[in-house]
Amino acid sequence: MNPTTLIKMNTTYFSQLVFNHVSNNEYKELEELIDILSGSEWKDYILNYQDEEGDTPLMVAIKNRYGECIGNKEECVDILIKAGVNQSLRNKRGYSPIMRAASIGYLNCLKKLNITSENVNWQCTTSHDTALIVAAFNGMHNTVEYLLKVDADPSIRNTAGKTALDYAVEKNNKCVKFLEEVKSAPPIPVPIQNNHLLIQSLCNTINAQTDLIQKLNDKLDKRPTSCCCYTCQECPKEKDI
Repeated sequence: MNPTTLIKMNTTYFSQLVFNHVSNNEYKELEELIDILSGSEWKDYILNYQDEEGDTPLMVAIKNRYGECIGNKEECVDILIKAGVNQSLRNKRGYSPIMRAASIGYLNCLKKLNITSENVNWQCTTSHDTALIVAAFNGMHNTVEYLLKVDADPSIRNTAGKTALDYAVEKNNKCVKFLEEVKSAPPIPVPIQNNHLLIQSLCNTINAQTDLIQKLNDKLDKRPTSCCCYTCQECPKEKDI
């Protein structure tokens, strides 16, 4: 039996094996297993398998960063990211890898994840918290500072109606400084795209207004000098311009 067939028949076993290696921070074994899976069409399925809570191996690796496992706790995260796991999957609570890393202040991991202005503001399904809110709630000020730099929206409110700043103030932590700076900062002007098109449009508008003024002047020049209004019968009737 070839390896591909063997993997196909035992996807659940290999998926559990990945979770075991990650949970125990057995990064060398994890790397060897991924090498074995590299030629299989089931590699992505196994590496992105979600457990009963909806967590993926990447989420478990991030959570274990501050768990009880011993060793270099960042190795498994690095290996899984390098293997191209799906970073957009969320668990049953709606938590993404970004939210999981933000909640524990795992800044090194956040810098390695593919963060966009969209997924950084995803809200979990239960409380509608964002990565920024959970980071502020837990007092992860370095994480809050970084999330704000990558377009985290501080104005988003959760189901309790609270923002990241609200929780930072309640907890009286260092996150308040960064969140208040953003709140008081003046809006950043949006850069103008396609300047040549804008200039051309302005020129066309000015030319059209110039033509209109010229037409009005021509009409005034044709008005009888003895008339003081435009409504008497001696005056030429106005036409639409």
